Amino acid sequence: GKISKNTPVELKTPTATIGIRGGIALVNVAPNGATQATFLFGAQMTVTTAGGTQSVTRPGFTVTATTAGAAPGAPVQATTQQLTGSVAALEGQSAPAGGPPAGGVQAPSDNQVQQTQLSALGSSNAPQSVAPPGAGAPPPPPPPGPPAAASDTTTEAQQNQTQSQTGASFAGTYTGRLRGNPYYIASTFVPSTGTVTPNDENSASFTATINNGIVKGTVTFDNGETYSNIPITFIPTTGSFAFSGTAPDVGDIESASITGFVDPLGKFFFYEFQIGTSAADRGLLFGGKPIDPTFAMNSSGFAVRTFNLRADFLNNNTSAIPFLSDFAGGNIASPTISPLYRALRPSLASDAVSPFLQVSLAIDGQGSAQKSVLVGATGTTLFNSDGQLTLAGGERSSARLSATGVTIRTGSAVSSVPDGTGASLYGDGQSVEYFVLNQDTYNPGQNFLTPNLGFQASHDNLTGPGGYAFDHVASRTTTPTGIGTTRTARTLNGYIGGVFERNSSGFPGQLLQNETGSPTDLAITTDPATNRVGATFATSSVFGTTVNYNLTFGNTSGQNSGRGAFVDDNIFAARENVTASQLVNGSAATSARLLMVSSDVASETGFLPSGVSFCSCQYSEWGYWIADIQVSSFRDRVHLGTWVAGVLPGLPDIPLSGTATYNGHINGSVINGTAKYQAVGSFQNTWNFSTASGSVAVTSFDGANYTGSASATNGRDFSGSFSTTNRTGMLKGSFFKGGTDPVAEQGGQFHIMENSGTTYRASGTFQAKK
Repeated sequence: GKISKNTPVELKTPTATIGIRGGIALVNVAPNGATQATFLFGAQMTVTTAGGTQSVTRPGFTVTATTAGAAPGAPVQATTQQLTGSVAALEGQSAPAGGPPAGGVQAPSDNQVQQTQLSALGSSNAPQSVAPPGAGAPPPPPPPGPPAAASDTTTEAQQNQTQSQTGASFAGTYTGRLRGNPYYIASTFVPSTGTVTPNDENSASFTATINNGIVKGTVTFDNGETYSNIPITFIPTTGSFAFSGTAPDVGDIESASITGFVDPLGKFFFYEFQIGTSAADRGLLFGGKPIDPTFAMNSSGFAVRTFNLRADFLNNNTSAIPFLSDFAGGNIASPTISPLYRALRPSLASDAVSPFLQVSLAIDGQGSAQKSVLVGATGTTLFNSDGQLTLAGGERSSARLSATGVTIRTGSAVSSVPDGTGASLYGDGQSVEYFVLNQDTYNPGQNFLTPNLGFQASHDNLTGPGGYAFDHVASRTTTPTGIGTTRTARTLNGYIGGVFERNSSGFPGQLLQNETGSPTDLAITTDPATNRVGATFATSSVFGTTVNYNLTFGNTSGQNSGRGAFVDDNIFAARENVTASQLVNGSAATSARLLMVSSDVASETGFLPSGVSFCSCQYSEWGYWIADIQVSSFRDRVHLGTWVAGVLPGLPDIPLSGTATYNGHINGSVINGTAKYQAVGSFQNTWNFSTASGSVAVTSFDGANYTGSASATNGRDFSGSFSTTNRTGMLKGSFFKGGTDPVAEQGGQFHIMENSGTTYRASGTFQAKK
């Protein structure tokens, strides 16, 4: 009789306290008090004793508590017999002729339940003090089998891996989509406009009634052809599976092999099937129970949801990195792939939206053997033209497949794929748990979907292989502890580093630095009220041809709400702001595709030299940025530029005495002859506040060690130099405040050049803490 959507309802037994949030649990208590709790539906169930707590988020899992003092057992998959017997006892099913009642006991009557005094004995008592069932109500069946060994809380992913492989039960009406490869005809792609004519014979929506795994429904292809009562035979399994042999069929499609997933409660399913041996013989079938599109208007409070993206099977069977093909770096080894984060808002009214972001980073190898790629997507939640909630956004990427090669960039929309009714988000009615993403477009200010392709091109060949597609199945996963906890409205200032290259013969890579040298050349603003982030970068070339960039990422108000996504103080990302001009030497760029991400979303450490680690700084932030900027006849690109930012202290707050040593990292882009790559070293600055000066040491940066000094003119902002054999570096930096300490951390920019010649150059940023 209580609402458990936001606050768990507690049920106490002689051995345990069971918490149920937004769902249904089946609890059996044996005569000796041993308790068995099975999670059937909802958000979460916890089982707590004096020995610990176990949490269950996957339906169909059971936790057993034998005594009040011992830890509850780990969640285990309930068997069909356990569930059937318990439900039968609860419902008091009729007995067969001449036999005992189903479940072995008579169901308690309403009067018997009242006599147990459950309402009087439950809420304010310890589990041990709860009386056993009254004489008028026979106890339910005891927990079957021995209890599982105590362990730490089982994660949702672990529960998912151990789900039963049999027993899926589907019934009711499902909507979904059938897609084939190639979904698009590449020759119809128009790079200048990003438009494409779809191959409508390879995409179809379906609405069908499912009973015992057999579908009888209507399949409507995008070319208008409609087929009724097409049988789709589902494999009777739940969880993840692989299948071969006698194959299911989709109309006249008979597959040779199939993999997929079926949600045990029938919320979602997908099948990946291979008809022949080529990529053109692949298909993807998915569908489920669409969520109620009106629920978000009535939800309250802030929340973070995380999703895993499955590698693309339909279009690219080898790339592990979301949104990328092999051509654009999708198969670079050992990538760090973040979850897709959704930052939920209390409502979807007017400008209030729920954004999402996902970032992947791979930096494989060191020096001239290095390969690297950064790709990130941001977007928002909106109502489409069918009145359904949908995800809509875009991705940007930059890759270098060899240290001596040119960069490759991609850019595409990222949208959830709708079925025939326009629904694209599936779950339990109010909770989004599954969806599929592809590259079709919801244009700014519009709510209808336009078929599209992503675009990929190398720097020296802008036509490249042209358009490409992707399909990623997304499934809800457990949100890591602490995500979304610290969310501050603040403005960070700091420094920018990196190298830009131009598609012009004889034009060497140029180093970048803050345009005026001031930390205010970089500004990052976060707004937890709108879940948005905005940033401005003002940067210029260090030497050679004068090039000034004034770039704007994301925003915190107005339109284009999906351009910047703010999850918490550490996790945020933004693409270019399309309502602001991106300036090159004061003139608006013809086009600009930008991405900036914080390092906590996806940070790669596999390429670090021995003994070097990134700063575990608490108050300041750092990250990467990429750019593809076209002006007139030339195109500039920045691959894995870096930034660092924090809250600047007031000048009067800087100490006038004492010393402190700051340790951290230095991270930058290197040009070494014809090779270009990323390098990281250790950074140390020992500061004397009385003299406003410090001793600088850089170790293991691209195999070299440097020493130098720095001094401050205003106490807060400092500059200096450091050197090694035949190389000299320059730095500028500032102190950043943290907590009550106005000089808790520091960060800045640097560049390195050879004393003679221009064979070796580097530019980047540093970050350090006291």
